[in-house]
Amino acid sequence: MYSKFKIVISILSVTVILACLIQAIPIYSQLQQYNAIIDDSEQNKGSVEETITATEDLSVRSGSTADEADYRSTQEYSDNNSRILALKERINLLNNGITSDLTDLTKLVFNKITEISADPKNDKLRDECKQYMTDDYFERFKDTEIERESYMVYDIRFCDLDKDDISAYVLTRSSNQIRFFVTYSYEEGKNYVISDIKTIKNEV
Repeated sequence: MYSKFKIVISILSVTVILACLIQAIPIYSQLQQYNAIIDDSEQNKGSVEETITATEDLSVRSGSTADEADYRSTQEYSDNNSRILALKERINLLNNGITSDLTDLTKLVFNKITEISADPKNDKLRDECKQYMTDDYFERFKDTEIERESYMVYDIRFCDLDKDDISAYVLTRSSNQIRFFVTYSYEEGKNYVISDIKTIKNEV
């Protein structure tokens, strides 16, 4: 009886071992294939990366279709691309505090205008404003008659921040609270400076 039991156990053990081997052989075979693929990819890694880079670069340059490539050569594409670049530049300026810089510039100029109104014959005071204005506007500004008044800035609100020229509504601290429409333009060597100041007339 004991002998028969040993035989049964032996047969079961052999069966289990065979079953494990049968399952292990395909896995081992797959592992060998994977190793071969890994070795091959390691040897060709440089060329694969170059191929991917070249393909990506080609798709960026040429576009996905012939129609898109044709569109890239049109004036419309050039205009739109220029507009996108300009908007990116303006966003960069806004992130770097251009409205804060223009607020300081405006307060400085309007304080100078207050001084000029009290001493209109003082050309030095007017000349000090030149660096904060475009050359074209300064030529007009230096001959402008300025009524004696306080032009200190009370409130300033910007608009047209997506346009080439930025605009602002300016309200003064004077008893009359004079209102102005100020335009700022970019000028080489000066950055954004005042290119126009218009008084907003009160309706009678």
